[in-house]
Formats: sequence, structure tokens, C-alpha cells
Amino acid sequence: MVKDIWKRLSGPVKIGIFFGGLAIVMAVVGLIKGSATAPLTARSLIMAIIISGGTWGLVSWAIATAAVDVERDVAEAEAVNEASSRGSARGATNDEGQGDLAKDGEGQSESG
Repeated sequence: MVKDIWKRLSGPVKIGIFFGGLAIVMAVVGLIKGSATAPLTARSLIMAIIISGGTWGLVSWAIATAAVDVERDVAEAEAVNEASSRGSARGATNDEGQGDLAKDGEGQSESG
């Protein structure tokens, strides 16, 4: 059952869970080894787990999601460029090199 859930999670969510868990382990070890800075109580332990795991998990998930979105956008742009370069090789663009935008009237100034 756990393997099924893990397989259904996206890559950014897995990264967020991993780094959140890593932050929790570091916070717990830090509290146990360096208890001179904060007393080792249930409240300090819970706060360390929530703050460290939550922030590291959320930030790493956000960065991974942004990276996935950028890669997707780059792939789409490359596909569009590939299609337009094949079209321009056949003479599909106009003389000004603006492609379909000049045909629709977009991208042109309204002053003239």
C-alpha cells in the first residue's frame, strides 16, 4: 500500500518529503546533542519538527515544482521553434519574419 502511494506521488512531492524528513532528523539530532541552546521538552521537539520539516519540505517542493515547470516550458518552446523552423523552410512566414502575428494584426503598432 505504501509503495502504491509512493508511486502515485509526483517528483516534486517526493523531493519535498525527502528534504522535510532530512530536516526533521537534523533538528531532532541537534536538539538532543546541543540541548544547551534549547531545553529538550516535548514542546521544543514538536516545534523543531514542524518548523524545520515544514519549511524545508515546502521550499524544496516549491523549487522542484518550478524546475519541472521550466523544463516543461522549455520543451514546449523547443517544439514550437522546431515546428516554426520547418514552416519557415517551406516559406510559411511573411517577409518581415513575424510569422502569423503580422497576419492577425497583432504585434503591430496602432499609430500608423
